[in-house]
Amino acid sequence: RRSFRAMPRLREDDEYEATPEPAEAVAGLRALLEATRLEKYSEAAEIWCLSLPAFEIARALLMPPPGGPEALSEALGLKVMERRRLHKVLVKVGLVPPPAVGVLGAADGL
Repeated sequence: RRSFRAMPRLREDDEYEATPEPAEAVAGLRALLEATRLEKYSEAAEIWCLSLPAFEIARALLMPPPGGPEALSEALGLKVMERRRLHKVLVKVGLVPPPAVGVLGAADGL
C-alpha cells in the first residue's frame, strides 16, 4: 500500500517568488534557435537582429539584405549542415519558399 505525503502549504508569511522567463530582446529568436539546434549562436544572432530595424526574428528574416536568412547564416558563420537545418525550419514555418527542385529531383542550391 502506497502512502502519499500531502504537499506542504504555504503560509501567508512565507515568501514565494516565481522566477520569470527572461524577456527576449528579439521575439521568436529563442524558439527558432531551439528548433534548429543552434542555441550556441543565440548571442550573435541577437546582435545581428538588433543591428537591423527589427525586433522579431520573422521580420529580420523577411528583410532584404542586410537581413534575410542568408545574411543571418553568414553573420553566424554557420556550417553547411547548420544552414540546411535553418533553411528547413524556415521553409516549414513558411518564412522562406521551399527550394526549387531540379530535373533529377535534387534541391538546387542545397
